[in-house]
Amino acid sequence: MKPGKLVLIIVIAACLAITAWQFNNFKIIFREYHASHKFYHYGKYDWMHKSPLINERIAQTDPEAAAVINYNCQWLPVDDIQRMNALAKNITKFPDNQFFLYELGLRSCFVIEEGLDPTIMLKTADRLIALDNSNANYYYMKAYALLHLRNQNILDEVIETVNKAASCGFSKDPSLLYKDRVIAIARKQELPKSITQTLEITSSHNFFVNRIYTTLLLYENLLITEKDYANADLISKTLNAIIPDNMSRSSFMSSNLHHFPFKVYGLGYGAGRWGLPQEIELQRKDLTPQQADQKRLELCSIVRPLKKVEYINKLYAPDEETRFFLITLSPFLAFARFAAVFILILVVLKISCFFHKKEMNIETNKAALIRFLIFITLFFMTSQFLSIKLLDQGFYSYQNFFLPQKITLERLKEMIDAPKRFLVIPLIPFAIVLCFKITSLFKQSFDNIFTRFISAVLFAVPLGLSAITLQGHTFLKYVPFIIFLPLAFKYSFRKISFFKIFKAFAGSRNDEVSALRLNLFRFSLTGFILSWFALALLAYPARKSMDEKPTLKRVYSYSFTNDYEKTYKHILAKFDDSALPMGNILRLIPLVKSSDLPAVMEKLKNKKFRPYRSFFNFPVPEQKKYDELDERSITFLLMTAGRDQMPIILRYLNNPDNEMALVFRAQLGDKSVKNKLENILRRMKADPNHAQVEQMSDYNILKPRESQIVFALASISEPDEAFNQIKVFVEERTQIDHYVCLDLESVCTLPKDVILKIYNFQLDNFETQTPDPNNFFDYVPFPHFAGENQRLYLDNKTAARILRLILSKKRIDRQISRLGIENYLTANNSDLLLKGLQSSKDELRAWSLAQLLKIKYQFTPDQLQILARDKSWKVRANLALIDKSIIPDSEPSPFVKLLKSF
Repeated sequence: MKPGKLVLIIVIAACLAITAWQFNNFKIIFREYHASHKFYHYGKYDWMHKSPLINERIAQTDPEAAAVINYNCQWLPVDDIQRMNALAKNITKFPDNQFFLYELGLRSCFVIEEGLDPTIMLKTADRLIALDNSNANYYYMKAYALLHLRNQNILDEVIETVNKAASCGFSKDPSLLYKDRVIAIARKQELPKSITQTLEITSSHNFFVNRIYTTLLLYENLLITEKDYANADLISKTLNAIIPDNMSRSSFMSSNLHHFPFKVYGLGYGAGRWGLPQEIELQRKDLTPQQADQKRLELCSIVRPLKKVEYINKLYAPDEETRFFLITLSPFLAFARFAAVFILILVVLKISCFFHKKEMNIETNKAALIRFLIFITLFFMTSQFLSIKLLDQGFYSYQNFFLPQKITLERLKEMIDAPKRFLVIPLIPFAIVLCFKITSLFKQSFDNIFTRFISAVLFAVPLGLSAITLQGHTFLKYVPFIIFLPLAFKYSFRKISFFKIFKAFAGSRNDEVSALRLNLFRFSLTGFILSWFALALLAYPARKSMDEKPTLKRVYSYSFTNDYEKTYKHILAKFDDSALPMGNILRLIPLVKSSDLPAVMEKLKNKKFRPYRSFFNFPVPEQKKYDELDERSITFLLMTAGRDQMPIILRYLNNPDNEMALVFRAQLGDKSVKNKLENILRRMKADPNHAQVEQMSDYNILKPRESQIVFALASISEPDEAFNQIKVFVEERTQIDHYVCLDLESVCTLPKDVILKIYNFQLDNFETQTPDPNNFFDYVPFPHFAGENQRLYLDNKTAARILRLILSKKRIDRQISRLGIENYLTANNSDLLLKGLQSSKDELRAWSLAQLLKIKYQFTPDQLQILARDKSWKVRANLALIDKSIIPDSEPSPFVKLLKSF
């Protein structure tokens, strides 16, 4: 036996041995890779689950669980009619499925802002409560619907419903009812791990309680402002009852003091940014010392709650070891593609050898083989920029390599619109090669080893980069390598043309071509064996890169201790902790009783705090060795302090009349600062740079903005005087800024009558304004305030005026439902709403119909027939609430047809 063949046999035997050893790893990798491509398809911009995921044979074993999986894995917009229709079809099949019904209510709430009648959500909630009257989520859904339906006295029903929800205990996501069955079906279908792991996660987020809590919290503040303390106390009790459910929301938890040594849940940052009802009451009400102390004890109980584990979610994520091995996954997949292409070439060459029986005994061109391997290595290294790019961008999942991005026509159009350099850079190597080829026409001697090497390199780089862009395509990902191989063959030899390479593959009997064919066969065999060997070596680390470790995330239910004094002492003890950051003091001070505050302030004045450090714990340049409670820090304690704490904190200020302190004192109801604030405002207006004052606030030297002065002054002035102060400010600022937005922090301490006057004044300006030619938008922003809770501060007259402006075809930048006018319209406004039914905008027509339903407008048969033919599914859905019989059996929307059974 020739030495060459013996070496070949030994190498192949070694590869087979390693492959057998790593067989299980190969099996896991390729099974997951196959499952990923089997159950995903590429959409417009990204990979999406195929629909349906569960085939009919497996779905028959548990149709309901299969339907849950197929719905959960549909990639549809949140408020799209396709999602509503998909839910409707599933509810028709499984009318008592609580998951689908809850999803229908949840998705409906997004469409409410686009005109869908909240009665649909209310009926869905009632249906869920009939199925399970012990799930708090269903009552919160009903309360949310009632909030959007409320007229005058319906708020009593909201409070009653919220109290029922609070009495249910922990609110469970209905997907828990089907979780075990869903996982069983997913495993039977052999879905990819990425899908199965997602299905194992149960949401602990309650969307409805968040909105209800925020609205009621601001409503309590409004009642306190209006001195309606009896109803404010009623709202406060309701809020305290639902705080445990509200603690699960992400925004509540993100307001924690995460810094060492302990967490404090739910506290806000003062006026307009309150987190708990006790904060409002301590800042807005004149409480007796006993009442204030009781509120603080309640706060201590809330911010240090008792926790009970309800269930545990497994969140799968790569650990440090997995991330380290992840870099081997991209080379593994590249070598797998190389091996597949080389096998194809070997088969073709073997078939072509069959037609040429003459055996040739030639030696392998070793120099050409080395050059060939160098070219292949260069192509391989260039194609691995993807893994570097993904890891650099923080993509630490094997799915990013199994399902990389595709270059679709849409993405190609985006690339064409990109800066010109992205088009020019890939063309540079081809231009250089073209220059070489043109030159070689005039000088045949130009063909030497150096030029062939340069030409191969110039082809390897762009083709290797193009391989990155084609990674996500099923067959096209092989094309760059298949194109590059003939080039690598050509430039590995001297004076070999592409035509000879073609003849070698075609089975030519020419001796020179036969010799070339034999060399190509040996080159390909070498490439295959090396790729195979690399695959075997990388199998273990590549499989390890898929071992995402489960992280146990506990989902808690919260409750409060009745041992207030024990919790309070625990809070006080934290002021002695040497590790307490100074930034946390701002939110801890409201928890301290007035009788204990002087002792706490003395401790803080003498305390040396750790200095601020950056995110990576590096010291900030020029920072002090430690921080102390200075004038600025003490002043800002007034931002969260209660009214009874204010006199004590002022004693520790060197200048209790600094401008920032005066603003906070006015927000706490201290009318003695009125003259001082007026003097500051006059000085601001006398400043020749008055136009820029609003942008020149400097908290480091305790200088507030002009708007802070104006609204603080308004909060302690008589209503007419407060309105005039703000009116003058808005007029002056409008000339500079063109538009002044009154946020919640600005208006939260003002009476409703004053806010209405201000808002109507803004509407006066809106009617006369024209779009600013320098503004990005080509419309005048519609005046609004208080975010989505603007509806708390309106009345019928203002609501009708807003609707009239909208119908006058002035372009606005907000959805109409977010303006909050629907709660104030009456039968007297039916003419305006009927005009809204004639609008060309689907949302406005649907919204107008919903409001006409609310005021019990009597439609004529002709009007109903016109509405039944409306092109908008939202209009037809709202119409189903008036007369189900008018919806024809030919109705195209399954969602609208479903409403006939509600």
